[in-house]
Amino acid sequence: MTPPRLRIGFYGTDGIAAGLAERLTGIGHRVVAAVDPRRTDIRFRFPAGGGVATEIGALRRCELVLICVADEDLPAAVGELIPHVGGTQMIAHLCASQGTRALGPLADEVALVMALHPCVYPVGSPDKAGVLRDADALESVPWLITADPGPPEGVAEVFVAELGGWPVPVPENERPAFAAGLQHATEHLMTVVDDACSMIDEAYFRSGGPQEGIGRALLRQTSRRVLEVALADPDHSVPGPVYRASVDTVRRQHDLGIPDSATARSYRDLARRTAELTPFGDIDIELWADRPSGGDHGREE
Repeated sequence: MTPPRLRIGFYGTDGIAAGLAERLTGIGHRVVAAVDPRRTDIRFRFPAGGGVATEIGALRRCELVLICVADEDLPAAVGELIPHVGGTQMIAHLCASQGTRALGPLADEVALVMALHPCVYPVGSPDKAGVLRDADALESVPWLITADPGPPEGVAEVFVAELGGWPVPVPENERPAFAAGLQHATEHLMTVVDDACSMIDEAYFRSGGPQEGIGRALLRQTSRRVLEVALADPDHSVPGPVYRASVDTVRRQHDLGIPDSATARSYRDLARRTAELTPFGDIDIELWADRPSGGDHGREE
């Protein structure tokens, strides 16, 4: 049995909002309102059509309102919505780190509240309006769901299943931990990869190499393989110098290979953490990371 088709409104256009709107439209729902007080280009950010209203009062006509703002902006968004929602409406936010408690001011005014979050990092390119749509990114991804047992949780599960995802129930108090893990494996991972590519690119340039982007070319296959192994095998290991407990090699790479102080600091922090996680650990590497002999700029030009 197909669930009812809904009139859906968006408050905020952050993150995956545009892609989510396109996917909802594609499965038969109607996006009838898109409201974002910070933007004037709303009609370019959501599925084409003349029926998408942009004034906040239009959210009253929606059966489901999705709040798509950054986590730190959620309290203000909830406060803004209080006069404009109520009755039999359903309200959900897409912030990773917060549960339904953040929707408390609205909970008594509406039928049900849910906290949803797709565990996906959009990878498409922005369109001419600067919008990252990437609706396909929502296929077969897990969603964090936090909702009261019974109808609210059931509605959240059906909503996620319709989008081609699978629900992962998360207690209110554990949302920050899930969010931190997701951020660590996406935002921080990109920082590590960018730093690694820069190290190689700069070394190649210093040696007279003309090619730009050599770092990404060298790391593409290795990084993908390591990530696949790390996600598939909880007992994985990479037989590098930290795993081998070779503090002299780690120190030499740091002192002679990383002229940038910020990158060197990150390298030491990650070497320490890797040493802590290796099967036998290595106190020498941990001690070196706390007190590197060469300081932040060990490399001599």
